[in-house]
Amino acid sequence: YCAPLDVELSPANVYQPDVLYVSNARKDRVKRKRVVGAPDLVAEVLSPSTARYDQGDKLLRYARSSVAEMWIIDPEDHQVEVYRFDRENPLEPKRILKGDDVLRTELLPGFELPLGRLFRTA
Repeated sequence: YCAPLDVELSPANVYQPDVLYVSNARKDRVKRKRVVGAPDLVAEVLSPSTARYDQGDKLLRYARSSVAEMWIIDPEDHQVEVYRFDRENPLEPKRILKGDDVLRTELLPGFELPLGRLFRTA
């Protein structure tokens, strides 16, 4: 799913991630115009006006709400920070991808996105 689609983590915490993925195991969370509960994966594209919030409070709330993975995509620096919230230090990126790296996730077997294609540098 792509924005705008509300993700209601709680009544006080409603977000619109740029991209999100909900697995079949969580498909009951998808309602007509929103997702109630944590999706499996969220992606946020940084902009100057939202970067601090996306990398701070929003990251923390996703980590605490059972989101499995978050990607923070930085179009200015051409990098992607991959966070896995099921690990010991969830607020530190599991991987930081740059250059010729390929974005992959265990949540979507077979999914591969070369960063050069994402940032149109290849």
